[in-house]
Amino acid sequence: MSASTTSTSTCSAETAKKCQDEDTEFQGTPNIPFSIFTSASKYLITIMASIASLISPMSSNIYLTALNPIAEDLHVSDSKVNFTITTFMIFQGISPVFIATCSDAVGRRPAFLVCFTLYIAANIGLALQSSYGSLLGLRCLQSAGSSPTIALASAVAVDIAASKQRGSFLGVMLALQIIGPTVAPVAGGLLTSHLGWHAIFWFLSIAAVVLLIPMVLFFPETSRNVVHDGSTPPPWWNRSIKQMVCRNRHWKSPELSVNKETQLRNPLPILRVILTDPESLMTLLIIGQSYCGIYSLMTTIPSLMHSTYGYNSEQIGYLFLAWSAGTVISTFTTGTYLDWVYRREARKMNLDPDTDMKDFPDFPIEKARLQFAIPVLAITGATIITYGWLLEYNYPVAFVYCFELIFGFWSSSVCQVGTTLLMDLHPGFPAAAGATVNLVRCLLGAGVTACALPLLHKIGKGWFHTFAGAVWVWCGIPMAWWVIRNGVQLRKRRDSKSA
Repeated sequence: MSASTTSTSTCSAETAKKCQDEDTEFQGTPNIPFSIFTSASKYLITIMASIASLISPMSSNIYLTALNPIAEDLHVSDSKVNFTITTFMIFQGISPVFIATCSDAVGRRPAFLVCFTLYIAANIGLALQSSYGSLLGLRCLQSAGSSPTIALASAVAVDIAASKQRGSFLGVMLALQIIGPTVAPVAGGLLTSHLGWHAIFWFLSIAAVVLLIPMVLFFPETSRNVVHDGSTPPPWWNRSIKQMVCRNRHWKSPELSVNKETQLRNPLPILRVILTDPESLMTLLIIGQSYCGIYSLMTTIPSLMHSTYGYNSEQIGYLFLAWSAGTVISTFTTGTYLDWVYRREARKMNLDPDTDMKDFPDFPIEKARLQFAIPVLAITGATIITYGWLLEYNYPVAFVYCFELIFGFWSSSVCQVGTTLLMDLHPGFPAAAGATVNLVRCLLGAGVTACALPLLHKIGKGWFHTFAGAVWVWCGIPMAWWVIRNGVQLRKRRDSKSA
């Protein structure tokens, strides 16, 4: 028994060390392009992956405007209906750990296809059911199919974009993904008001099929463990229809067979590398607490707007447009700003911004990414508090719309900054890094979703949002400052252990 335990422990340690070694692979050099894809192709691939990942935010947000009608039709309480959001978020955190992490080994295309298959089946089931138990279970399956696509889209951007471009590419990805939260509440409100809430799931089924078609026809494999910089042909089963018909002229290497590099791996050692790294863990907590603030506001909007202003499902859907508009603007401006700061910090150290900074362990990537987050966290906390007291004293709804837009702008900036840094820290398995973001934000968000309405009813609108804003500031700013101050030393220590 003891020998077996020792052997297992040794194997796990070797696997974890291998993960750390792989985490520094495939970062181009000044003389070798990071990827063979042209700039236009990179943007097109990022756009396709981002649009495919719309199924996740659409599924989350289209449902919010239907909470009140669902509770009435199924004869359950608001808290029970909110519990379907909680379970959705739990699966949203867990499923990417397995599907998205495996995509680092076998490829992004197979993972996308598995996700869409599960998702379409779940939506058809949801459209046909009429019981609380079926709703609860099928929402979990819907989440399992949709949620990994966010991590997959992030991984695709990291596969094809070097560090100097990563902020912009992730910004494009996030901006397109915001189309889901922008359109979904309005679509959900219209569908619920005119066709009933079951129509939401027929709409999602049809939308998923429409999004899947271009992925099957044109989307290339990008995982660097499968195609390296894009010059290695993927296995035949991992090619788009276009690639099967027309061989890519840039393919130079022989086809990569399923070998040590491309075998499925246990995701747990990979996640352990990330979650046991203090710098990565603190960055994850910054992202997680930011999403907690977002979920605390988003999940209480239907109840608050109905009780405070008498809004129906369709009107509630329009309110989400303000938050989404702020988020879309933020993703473009934040991505551009992050790339500018990255180049500025490189020039301060007399380095060429096009040089791979992994060769310079003293480069303060943490400062380049997180220094922007500290004032943003303070502004966002103040916005949340002000928003709560506007609701408490029933200010005109125009003020609520304005602060929703402001909150959307600043809150998404924090999430984008943290996610970009985490991808920079773990370029070898970006899907696994994206999966850990999902895991942390969704498990924390699930707890917030379960507690938000009961706490809101107990302490009132103003004090509830005061508490949420205070947590945002008091937790977020110290964590960001700690990562900026200690990140370089922690990264050097981690790299020396894996050497």
